Amino acid sequence: MMARYFILIFLFFGIVSNAQVQCIITTDKDSIEVGEPFNLIVNLYAPDTTQVSRLNFDNYEKIENMLYDSNFFEQYLDLKVLDNGDWPISDNGGQVAKSSLHWNKTNDGYALHHTLKMSFFNFGLGQLPNPIISSSTNVSYGNPPYLLIKPSDEAMEEKLAPNKDIIEEPTTFADVLPYFLGLLAFILLIGLGIYLSKKKSNTTTEFTAQEPEPIIIPAHVKALESLNELNNKQLWQHGEIKEYQSELTHVIRQYLEDRYDVNALEMTTNEILKSLSKKDFEAIYNEDLREILTVADLVKFAKATPEENIHQKFMDKSVDFVNNTKIVEQPDHD
Repeated sequence: MMARYFILIFLFFGIVSNAQVQCIITTDKDSIEVGEPFNLIVNLYAPDTTQVSRLNFDNYEKIENMLYDSNFFEQYLDLKVLDNGDWPISDNGGQVAKSSLHWNKTNDGYALHHTLKMSFFNFGLGQLPNPIISSSTNVSYGNPPYLLIKPSDEAMEEKLAPNKDIIEEPTTFADVLPYFLGLLAFILLIGLGIYLSKKKSNTTTEFTAQEPEPIIIPAHVKALESLNELNNKQLWQHGEIKEYQSELTHVIRQYLEDRYDVNALEMTTNEILKSLSKKDFEAIYNEDLREILTVADLVKFAKATPEENIHQKFMDKSVDFVNNTKIVEQPDHD
């Protein structure tokens, strides 16, 4: 496992000058439920002549919630460090001293790999910042990862579909009179239609035209065309974020109905996944689908303004989801 991370480090750092300290952080999950642990992996590389004196995680005390609004989402994500490893972050104000940095010698310098176990206790969307590195040379940082924090499926279903009692009233004659009159009119119209049809058949020649067979458009073709049309509308670019997210999830739900014959437009996310488990849906795509639908629901329920690249990210994720789950026609070998 450690060799895998070192390979990742070298591939990433190979394009950057050897005179710099290199830092890249990753997570083992793209999304979690509130309170669910995840691993933050810190990878460092330093040339032989460089000294790294300290790492500072103070910027983890206030991680901005990218879905923040005053009614639904909190401004900052509530982060807890569950396991420091041998880095005394919690006991030292977010500081990791030089004595706690355990390097491994490489051909042209030193490499370090360390894992921190963390969790968030409110939901939203955050970008985990790079730690601040004190070094004798410049530091090059990789792109910090995003993490989606979701409420549990049960909490989301309760929020999305609250049940209300229906108060029934006694039926009166005035209530059924419109239905009776409507039924009477309907019977008269049927009788008139039959009479006119018979009269016409006696005076004209009937011609039977063969109706053309309907053209069936594959589910993935319809979905990809709809996603392309939505992308071209540029809704989120003009501030219509909730409409954009609503249309995006509608396209995916309609695709699931057409592709897997499930009532996805009327179901919660959890109900959709349960129904798909009984179809030929591959479970490896469960998390992708859950993330697409959950982010849109969170945005629709909040007055949130996420960063712009999030919208394009989920458009790309939706296109990939459709392409990965579409029906692949087998070639005819006859």
